Amino acid sequence: MKKALSVLILGTLTGCLGVNVTDLDPSKFGGSATLAVCTGVDFTYSTQIVPIFENRTCTNTGCHGGGTTSGNLNLDLDDQTAPDDATGIHETLLDGRVDTSNPDQSTILQKPLGIPSHTGGKIFTDENDTDYVKLLCWIGAGAENDLVIATTASCAFTNDVYPIFANRGCSGSGCHDQQIAGGNMNLNQGAPEVYDAVVNGGRVDKATPQGSLILKKPSGLPSHDGGKIFRSTSDQDYKTLLCWIQEGAQNN
Repeated sequence: MKKALSVLILGTLTGCLGVNVTDLDPSKFGGSATLAVCTGVDFTYSTQIVPIFENRTCTNTGCHGGGTTSGNLNLDLDDQTAPDDATGIHETLLDGRVDTSNPDQSTILQKPLGIPSHTGGKIFTDENDTDYVKLLCWIGAGAENDLVIATTASCAFTNDVYPIFANRGCSGSGCHDQQIAGGNMNLNQGAPEVYDAVVNGGRVDKATPQGSLILKKPSGLPSHDGGKIFRSTSDQDYKTLLCWIQEGAQNN
């Protein structure tokens, strides 16, 4: 802790926060636990993380923008189709490019370091780079999108979440019913049984709600045999599910 504090003070004096990831406490990684070295670092997604991609020329034509999606990764705000462009980028990053359990192993951090080789060259000289630190801290704190706020009057499981599966056709024939049970998940049963299938089936991540499989799969991240159910994170049912998970995914 003293070493981390010394690093923080030095970074404040020089205008550049220096961090060696080998000094980080592994127990601080993952979920909503912020890395010890991130004290005092602003890593708000919309104002600190999104601008990194343009400032570091990642969105240039021929890289990850301007109509070009190298590595199937589009970081250009102008190319997004989500209601708010930064949310489109966030959905892309959550699709296998951030690892909240092992933040420094995230592809979005390793590739710009040249691990493995990066077509666009080495963006971050080393782990002391200020933008690297912001990304590391953001991922370590759960890679949340501050633009997505689950504004819904109620998000209890039985009355608000459970009906979504029937209303959106998820529990219908050929999807997640008794006959098919896609992904070994049967949503065509009583609320207590569905709760157990969703929560105890590993489809809810309370530490990183937006990374929950029950939200990502219907959003097409990763691909979903039943197609894209939620066209964007602005979908009211998406927000209801997110709200429920953020409140602890209770069986209420």
